[in-house]
Order: sequence, then C-alpha cells, then structure tokens
Amino acid sequence: KRLAVPFRGADTPSDRAEFAHPDCALALTTLAYYSDGLSQFELKEAIETLLRLGLNAKHDIYNDWFNLSLGRMKEEKSPCYESLDNVDKIDLSNDAQFIHLWEYYHKNTEAINFWLNTSVFPQEMQQFPQRLVANPWHIAHNSRGKIVGFSGTNDNHRILPLQMQQYFPRDSADKLWNELFGTNGKMLNIILKKTLSCQELPEGPGNTSLLQMISEKMNSADRVHAIIDSGALLAGTRNTEAAKSLLKFIPRDSFRGVVFFDEESSHGQWMIMEFSGRCLPKNQSPIQERDAFAIFDEPRCRGADLKLSSDAVAMQTLGPNMCKDKLMQAAGRMRQ
Repeated sequence: KRLAVPFRGADTPSDRAEFAHPDCALALTTLAYYSDGLSQFELKEAIETLLRLGLNAKHDIYNDWFNLSLGRMKEEKSPCYESLDNVDKIDLSNDAQFIHLWEYYHKNTEAINFWLNTSVFPQEMQQFPQRLVANPWHIAHNSRGKIVGFSGTNDNHRILPLQMQQYFPRDSADKLWNELFGTNGKMLNIILKKTLSCQELPEGPGNTSLLQMISEKMNSADRVHAIIDSGALLAGTRNTEAAKSLLKFIPRDSFRGVVFFDEESSHGQWMIMEFSGRCLPKNQSPIQERDAFAIFDEPRCRGADLKLSSDAVAMQTLGPNMCKDKLMQAAGRMRQ
C-alpha cells in the first residue's frame, strides 16, 4: 500500500484499514512522503516516468526539481552540480550519478509531487459509486433500544454514540453504583502507592534517552525488569533493535535474555532474544518470561500479558496529552 493508512499504535499500521475520505488520504499521504522522502526505488520510478515524457515537458518539470535543490547544491559546493543541471545528462545506469540524484531529490517536494501524481494517486485513489461503511454508531443502533455495554473506565463516556449513555443511579440507595463509585479514586490510589519514583528525560531523541536511563538503572539499586512504553518514546526504533541494545548492559546474573513482540514476523509473535544473539518464539525458547527483561511497546500496553516475577519492577513512560485510561491500562501490565 503506497497511501497513508491509520495506525493501531506507534509504528504499527493497520493491516486492512484505510482512510475513507479522499481528501484525508491525499493530504496525509503527501505529508508522509514530504517527511520521509522517496526511497531509491521510488525516485528511480519517478525519473523513468519523467524521461518518457515529451521533450518540452520533461525539461520544464526537471527544471522545477533542479531549481528547488539548486540552493543546497551551491551551499554545499557540490561537485555534481554540472552533471545534474540538465535532464539530458541523466543516465540511470550510472550508479555514481544516481547516488547524487537521490541525495538531492529524494526530499525534493517537486519530485515527490510528480511521483505521487503519476505513479501513486492514479492507481491507488480509485473511487466507487457505492461503499459499505460501518462504525460504532451503526453497531449501537437498535430500534428497540436494547443496548448494553460495559467498560472498566468511564473517561470517554462523553463521546459514546447518542443511543448509549452512561448509567447513573436514580438514588443513593443503589448498592451496585455505590460499590463502583470509588473505582477511579481506588485505581489512582493504587498507582500512586506503587510508584517508586518519577524522572524527567532530557531533551533529545526519546529512544536514546530512554535506553540510556535503563542502562543507568541496571547499575543501581533501583533495577527494573520491564519497560512499558505507553508514551511511545521508542517509536521509530524496531523492537529487535531495542532488544539488542538492552542485551549490551542488562546484568547476566539477573536476566537470561529479552522478551519482546516482533511485528516483522509473518503473523507477529512474542520472541525471546538470548545473550548469544539467538532469537526464538516465546513458546519455543528454553528461557521463561520471568527470567527475561520485558519490552512492552506502545501497541502492547493494552491487552498483552507476560508472566513476570512477583517482585518485578517496570519503568513506564508518559507522553503528552496522555489520558488516565491509557495510563492505567499500561500500568495494568504489571498486575499479579
């Protein structure tokens, strides 16, 4: 899929979902490529399409590319200036020249726009006269009004479909309500009592600062057994890479490896990486979960459980605008 798609969590795109509104798909796809740039394959595809155009068209379009990158070439005093100043000089079989092409054009917005308009949007943005659509409002719709739901938290009750409302007791004698009324305060009290310390990370890449902090904790009395990344500070770092980094400084007398979820496997599964570098699925590894350092990446902060030791201590990350529901769900990974 070469269009922007919704994400289920940090670094975890939805496998089968897409943006239904064309304007959203167009805008978000364009912004995504502006941010990440074109791959070498994508830029080569764009140049091949450009070279197939008519003489005047390809010169005009390429001049837009070149003029946009000209300032950077002059600033860097690039020696490739003369070899890129004319579209007729481009030779895709010249690997040395293509390296310079990719260097100056892979984030060139004119080149990106051309590639999107010729190679992506015409094929990917097909529209149909009718579409089957369902959302939570359709699911909750019931002509008889018989709708019952349950949630362990009530933080988001104001955005429920109009057919559904949070239950409020008619009077204070409602025994069930009285038992549940203090749930929010009880959960906050639990997490406050169980929190050992709080620390603010320095400015900079979150993944580097977080891994550095874990390494410092390993050499102190406040040793941790898991990282719960509810703040998505490890976003952009593959779990495999994070596990390899952790193996460099976690003590061998306390851990036998690192357990993490591998999204890159065919169906996604929990893996355990040993100090030797061997990596096996959790159900095939001789190492138990309680003997490994655990990584809960952001998508695994809800609904994923590992059998850690009863005295395990975790480091939980917080992000901007995090709601209490997400905080409590992530902290629940350490419940007994």
